[in-house]
Amino acid sequence: MSTVIQPPRTYNQSHIPRKYTPGKRRVSIYWTWSYPWEASRNVEEMDNRFSTMTEVRRVAWPAYETPEWSTQNFLQGIDGTLELFHRSTLLFQEIAGEATGHPVAVFQRVDQAGFRLLIDERILADTDTLMVFGLDHLPAEQEAAPEEIAAIREWLKREGTCLLLAPHHDVG
Repeated sequence: MSTVIQPPRTYNQSHIPRKYTPGKRRVSIYWTWSYPWEASRNVEEMDNRFSTMTEVRRVAWPAYETPEWSTQNFLQGIDGTLELFHRSTLLFQEIAGEATGHPVAVFQRVDQAGFRLLIDERILADTDTLMVFGLDHLPAEQEAAPEEIAAIREWLKREGTCLLLAPHHDVG
């Protein structure tokens, strides 16, 4: 049995703009959450938070019982569950990257390192398709700022842009 060697992963780096290529879309993913806020929720409270990996394990047993998901290799709290969302897009990123010739850029409103990034020209300048995933909980009070809405409206005037909004149900 052969193991497929995956490309190395990068983390916490500034985005490298993708050049326009006719007929090749530049896809970006944007998570609307504050990763630190969501990951830091009190696990003793069941409402208004994501599951911990322990809770995910109990529901999906035996899916997360291999060494890949052990304490040595994977985050075990709410942060681990948030990483499952990131990992859920990896195959899409690979396929979209192969089809378009451009890597898929992934952004977060507030990332693991605490960097805040609203949707603006820094994201939109090299994006043809923007996928916005709204998985933030209501008590986090993450809302689209007027300048974000204006930036997206202006961006949508550009020929060939596509906006996919994936709001979560009212969480929290």
